[in-house]
Amino acid sequence: MKATGMYTLETQFPLSGVKNFIRVCFQYEDLLNEAEMQSNKNLQSRVLIPSITQKIGTSTVDFFPWELTYVAANKLNWQPRPNLQSGAYTPWLDENNAKFISSTKAASYYLWDMDKPNGGVDCFDNRYFLNDEPFTILTLFNKYQIVQSDSEHVLFKRSERLNFDFIVEGDEQAGEWNKWIAVPTDSLSIIRIKTTFKNNFFGKLRKAIYRDALYFMDYKLENGDQKTFRIIPENAVNGLWVNPLIERISDGLKGRKVNEIRFRCSDSTLVQPT
Repeated sequence: MKATGMYTLETQFPLSGVKNFIRVCFQYEDLLNEAEMQSNKNLQSRVLIPSITQKIGTSTVDFFPWELTYVAANKLNWQPRPNLQSGAYTPWLDENNAKFISSTKAASYYLWDMDKPNGGVDCFDNRYFLNDEPFTILTLFNKYQIVQSDSEHVLFKRSERLNFDFIVEGDEQAGEWNKWIAVPTDSLSIIRIKTTFKNNFFGKLRKAIYRDALYFMDYKLENGDQKTFRIIPENAVNGLWVNPLIERISDGLKGRKVNEIRFRCSDSTLVQPT
């Protein structure tokens, strides 16, 4: 966990030695009290502002992307989704989370922590969060509405009706690696692309005995800027987010317009050309 760069170990807790043996065997109550005090101290940074906790009240709540300590810090009524935390790297996990969020078992509120990642959209390994769990994210946006947001949190509440009027399936087409693909110009719609990449024989062999190549999706924005994110091929079949490019979860479905997208692979000798 420390190697990921997302965790620190400021407080060491020694367990070996005669002194610690005495503490565990003869001063156990003191040890428990010390641990509880340290836990309460650690949780102070996760205490929410009153306006958020008052809105949630005793209703059920869950959290995006992965920070769960809000439960203990605020004594909340936690109703976790099947995957507990975000990071559904297979379509099966993604689909099961989406089905749960669509059901009546889902939490009444979802709290999105924007501290890490920046703006709530950046993920591990330079991935775009909306592409990591395509079905889950789309379902959340469809079934919930933002009722409060600030620089650190976005609170979603379950809506009485669906937010999207209709979903249209587009046309299927083949594309080439490293070639820009024009995005439909209808800026009033959310645009996603279900993408299938296939390994050739050498790619399948390498994937079986080592690992797959790295895959990237480039976004060319209306003002000429470009953004690049890594993508997970297994989840790309569920629909990668194209337009608008949302850069802060607190902005809801507002973002910068994307004119073109492009797919790249770290080793083109391992994939089929289209």
